Amino acid sequence: MSCPGRRCGARGTPFLTLEVDVSSSSEAVCCPHCSHPLSAFRLPDNSGWQEEFHLACFNDQCPYYRRGWDLMWERYEVKASYRYRLDPATGVASPLAVWSPDAIKDRIIDGELTRDVESTGDHEGE
Repeated sequence: MSCPGRRCGARGTPFLTLEVDVSSSSEAVCCPHCSHPLSAFRLPDNSGWQEEFHLACFNDQCPYYRRGWDLMWERYEVKASYRYRLDPATGVASPLAVWSPDAIKDRIIDGELTRDVESTGDHEGE
């Protein structure tokens, strides 16, 4: 599966934070490592994030996710990896730690996401 009009560009180092403009188009936002469309997933309650959801690449064949298993074991001796994550409100990308191939997949929001990115801001006085 590929992403039409891929909007994410450079491949980064595993823990590099990138900023991506997610508000300028209605096109799907894609993983810069595998071009798979990102999926919305619900954030846990009391997570400290302002938003209700983030976007992440849940492609198990993604090279970023696959090489993460080896890197995390070699550097930290932990059985974990990470997936590409994007905060749709800020456009900031960062790794999403996972402890198994199915971790966090139960939090994926099914269906097309229609939430307007610009509507995530503070609406005092409305």
